[in-house]
Amino acid sequence: DDSTMPYNVIIGVLSKSQRLDCAKYSTHLLQEVLELNNRDFMNGNLPLLKKEHNGSGGEGDPFNYYGYGHDDNFDNFPKNAKGNVTIADTLTFNFIISAWMKLAPKEGTIAGREAMRVLNRMKGSYRLGNTNVKPNMLSFSMTISALLKSLDSIIGTTYNSNNNNNNNPAVDESNSFPNYRQKQQRQQKKHDTQQHSSVAFNAEEVLQDMIYFYKVDQTGNEHNYDKTENTVKPDKALFDGILNALLKLNRQEQDRSVNEGYLNRAMGLLKQMEELGEKPDTLTYNSIIAIILRTKTPWEAPKHIVSIIRRMEEDCSSGKNVHAKVKTATYNALIKAYSSDSRSHEAEQVLRKMIWESENGNLDVIPDTITWNSVIEAHAKSRSPKAVDNATKILHEMSSSEYVHPDRVTMSLMLIALSRSANNAGNKDAGKQAVSILERMEAQYRAGNELMKPDMFTYSQAIHCIAKAGGPDSVKMAMDVLTKMTDLHSKGRDDLKPDTVTLNSVLSVMANSNTRGAARQAEQFLEKMEKSNDPTSLPNTKSYSTVISALAKSNQRDRLKRAANLLQRMEEGGSNTAPNTVTYSTMLQVISKSNEPNSVERAMKILQRMEESYKSDKNVRPNNYTYNHIMETVANSTDRDKMVPLAQGLLSRMVKLATSIENNNASYTIVFNSAIKTIEKSSEKNKAKKAQSILEIMKTLNESGQLKAEPSVRTYNAIIRCCSFNSGTVEEKRAAFDIALDAFTKLREDKSIHPDKYTYPTMFKACELLLGTEDEDYDIVKIIFYFCCEDGYVDGLILNNLKNYLPQKVLKVILQTDILGEVTFGSLPKSWSRRIRKLKQQ
Repeated sequence: DDSTMPYNVIIGVLSKSQRLDCAKYSTHLLQEVLELNNRDFMNGNLPLLKKEHNGSGGEGDPFNYYGYGHDDNFDNFPKNAKGNVTIADTLTFNFIISAWMKLAPKEGTIAGREAMRVLNRMKGSYRLGNTNVKPNMLSFSMTISALLKSLDSIIGTTYNSNNNNNNNPAVDESNSFPNYRQKQQRQQKKHDTQQHSSVAFNAEEVLQDMIYFYKVDQTGNEHNYDKTENTVKPDKALFDGILNALLKLNRQEQDRSVNEGYLNRAMGLLKQMEELGEKPDTLTYNSIIAIILRTKTPWEAPKHIVSIIRRMEEDCSSGKNVHAKVKTATYNALIKAYSSDSRSHEAEQVLRKMIWESENGNLDVIPDTITWNSVIEAHAKSRSPKAVDNATKILHEMSSSEYVHPDRVTMSLMLIALSRSANNAGNKDAGKQAVSILERMEAQYRAGNELMKPDMFTYSQAIHCIAKAGGPDSVKMAMDVLTKMTDLHSKGRDDLKPDTVTLNSVLSVMANSNTRGAARQAEQFLEKMEKSNDPTSLPNTKSYSTVISALAKSNQRDRLKRAANLLQRMEEGGSNTAPNTVTYSTMLQVISKSNEPNSVERAMKILQRMEESYKSDKNVRPNNYTYNHIMETVANSTDRDKMVPLAQGLLSRMVKLATSIENNNASYTIVFNSAIKTIEKSSEKNKAKKAQSILEIMKTLNESGQLKAEPSVRTYNAIIRCCSFNSGTVEEKRAAFDIALDAFTKLREDKSIHPDKYTYPTMFKACELLLGTEDEDYDIVKIIFYFCCEDGYVDGLILNNLKNYLPQKVLKVILQTDILGEVTFGSLPKSWSRRIRKLKQQ
């Protein structure tokens, strides 16, 4: 019961309570005392905290220990029982920082920033000359810890909040503004990202202050105090903590330029660690490698990661830094980088290196499940025709390993490899192979192998393989897999309940089967989904769009009527079925194939609706396929006089909208090609010049960077064909041929593209229709034929057409023979038709 009481004791008691109100009160108490402390130190006076004895409540409340006395004589200051003067010191501040640090996991940003505010007051008071409050190692490290713990807290809260919103059945999906919720989520995500980065940057700022204090301690500070042994040198754990925070930010961010900033900060911290004599270890380097993996482009990341790995290997082998060992996780990141760049060969080489090193005693790099799965993924992503064979080989090796065994992820990656082989290499057996994998997984699971238990994703992926492979039996296979899922779910496999994603995969199988009645079957399947009482299996936008796609591929006469009915049901079904760009574009494809009298008008109405809706809903933005299907509708219309004006107007609307879109990387070449085709089918007399003007527009837009519209081989072929149908006088036809010849010449001179099997037949047809019978005309034909031989595109069709078109004397010259009757496709030099033969082999 002394008349004075050191308030750091009170604050110490409050800091242990781990209550928000106590932390706030101790901070408030410190602030009031510190204001007098800072001022009176300058005047030679010190504040005192006196204990009141007027009972509890009001000013006599036990928490109200602040009454200040002043004395010019330091020796006369009241002391506690141990003889210590009752003033704020480093311990007092550390108590409060500790209180906020303990609250950070629960209170989040508030706790982290309050800890930082207390530290800043501490530094400010110290810089005013109060050496009793000099921040020490604990002051800085606890503040950084408070900030990092608060970051963990808010990232976890954000993640859970997003998941709850996405899965909450109470969320109103029938909102009349389907874009409102997405907009809210985007704004919230932007706010969360800014908040997270701010906290991490605050932690880094505290670390930089700590480094500054440490350097001042080593050289003498601004007050010319003596060098002290009580240093605040940051240790490796603090650096690693902030690197880990940057990694978390990096994983949340999609903008590559923002992630570049995180990477630059990480590399700066690595440099500072080394300058301070702190040796980065495997964890440090792995954090930086992980940031590189998500920041650099797929073709840049591998070389940066390889550079760091070489540095680690050199430092470790030389004894410079034995803690920088390259471990399995390090190599796994490199394999992932190669996989992202479709460099499966390099990914497998890393695996081989790991196997060799581990067999020779380096147990730190034994390939784990992630290693093997990542190499399988690399093969799955490659475009090699042997991708499935290579992935299967790795799977067999993995199965024989003593350290790891294939799991569900492994088999799912094999299914992805099969899907890609069906899509890229035309593997028609991919569906059957996928079903075989699924049956193998179920058999192993029944035998007790929990690692091979297939889940809903596995089944959905198998159905997706079937859809990609197609074939007459594809629908039956998909329905068998779906029936299997349903049966297993009814027997207690709760994780195999078919949901909308799974059912949409079945719809895709029907749409891609190309069998008679597939569209009708898809419609009936969709109707069953609509009647479901289970919200997890109700149809969504993709469901309806897939069925409309099935109708677009069918030849049924009433397909347009049925597609229009589906579109209407979508528009009336709320935000979960709201049509998007894919829906409208697929509907336009149906219209383009309908050949109905009002097709152009219907297509234009849909485009008008999309352009107006796009102002408030980015999900219905017209894209290159949208405009292309409308252009095809115009080309297929019967009013040949209106084709060119309609095509020109449509191109103008497309260019205006497309050039207004930021970062629009879509290629619009296909639309311009269809526009040239429209000119060809129109009643326009001067087709050649109109087609040439389209080419000039494409080049201008593409070279200026306004729009991606690089001319392709199809562009040049279409121009040549368009010129062939140019009517008019001999002079006008000759002018049209000059345009065709110019297009042909530019095509051969373009290093990025080459003539194809359609180029030369089209060019010879232009010669036949536009040139005369003079020797100079036949000389041009000879030159084109020589180019055809050089490019290896001479085939039977070209040979027969030339025989019907050219005089025998000219034909003998170009075929290099005197006996035309003995000339057949098989008797020609093989080099003349090498590319044609190669295409036939494929």
